[in-house]
Amino acid sequence: MREEDFRAFFELSGVGNVLVDFATGHFLTVNEAFCRLTGYSAAELMQMSATDLTLPEDMAQDVDGWHESLDRGAPHFTIEKRYRRKDGTVIWVEATSTLIRDEHGDPVYVAGVIIDASARHHALEEIGGARRALGEANAELDEISKKFSTLIEASPVAIIGLDDEQRVEIWNPEAELLFGLREAEVRGRRLLELPLHWDSPETIETLLRTTEEARANVAVHPTPDRKLELEIWSAPYRSLASAPHGHVLLLLDETEKNFLEHALLEAGEREQRRIGQELHDHLAQQLLGAAFGAQALFKELERADSPSASRAGDLAQLINTSVLDARNLARGINPIEIDSAGLMSALQELAERTHSGAQIELRCDPPVLVHSPETSLHVFRIAQEAVSDALLHSHASRILIRLAEASGLVTLQVSDNGTEASYADEKSSNIGIGIMKYRAQAIRGELSIQPTSDGGTNVTCTFANPA
Repeated sequence: MREEDFRAFFELSGVGNVLVDFATGHFLTVNEAFCRLTGYSAAELMQMSATDLTLPEDMAQDVDGWHESLDRGAPHFTIEKRYRRKDGTVIWVEATSTLIRDEHGDPVYVAGVIIDASARHHALEEIGGARRALGEANAELDEISKKFSTLIEASPVAIIGLDDEQRVEIWNPEAELLFGLREAEVRGRRLLELPLHWDSPETIETLLRTTEEARANVAVHPTPDRKLELEIWSAPYRSLASAPHGHVLLLLDETEKNFLEHALLEAGEREQRRIGQELHDHLAQQLLGAAFGAQALFKELERADSPSASRAGDLAQLINTSVLDARNLARGINPIEIDSAGLMSALQELAERTHSGAQIELRCDPPVLVHSPETSLHVFRIAQEAVSDALLHSHASRILIRLAEASGLVTLQVSDNGTEASYADEKSSNIGIGIMKYRAQAIRGELSIQPTSDGGTNVTCTFANPA
């Protein structure tokens, strides 16, 4: 691959790329994505170092990482830390640093890949969206073109370069580790003809047909007993002043992250079920016993014509109401019965038992049977969060929950007549919205949140419902 192509990849990558002088810590080169991430221009960053961006309390992580690389010979290290942007806001980033050494083995440069990790620190919001590639390569990068070649080889992220016939030209060491195939085995072969089993090869074909930057999440089986879940960034590369003639793919292994996020949600659900069971089996039963005792006391005082009888009756009534509230709360925490009609039943209970003063209605005609209990639980939690947010943020007085199915796709929609316009502005940072988005992703669905013409909000989740 030509040097211009390496420079184009550096600039067009969807993540922040930097090259830092090891001795001084100052930035030598940054791409546009890094400029957008920090809010500074390239000229401003050239006068700065990573220390100027990093919060002082996070500097210890950098020091430990460098000790790991220098003392133990680790090729690279990854940390999460906070940057202060030019406008004063603080963001979390995932920074992977790789030492580039000279022929004597002495460190000369640091190659960095910086990814916006803010969503990860706001209740599992999905990591970043696709970043749009910017412009052609800068001619001023000619003097460091060799360093870009080294950057690709030393990159801690798998990088694949394809020509205009989708044949492999670049297959860096991280790609070898990821797929278990050496560069010599794959060079010159078409990507989809390699012995890799993609769950959806049509997704890869779509990525390679586009002339714009794009991203996709796909699963691949390098061996029958090994599955990888990948986030792939695709950008066309080109020579200066020429049309695109191939693609560069940047592949991030999301397998462990997705596993941990799923395990976290499952742990939360198990804990909710435990609490619901405790409420139902213990607290509600104890309250019920207290209600019987209070009722017996009321009868006894009433027979004795005691002036305290009325208060004892009120106490018995209050405890009975508390028993019902405890049971309703337990059903709200652990609502889905393990059958195909469980989601409809749980949504009906949500509409009937939410004590808010608002009018909440479920419409589901004809009935919709969701066959997966796990999917049902995720969809119910989305509806539950949407109703809660509508009451808390929008101060809605009417909420309509719709459940419908067409052509194998089920649509859940929660609409409210809220009047707080600020709610729509807050949605991007609302923790509950982030959790709803992740739950939709977990069932391979799509979530959209749109304002209505009368000031309310529509929360819509669409997902497949295989038999």
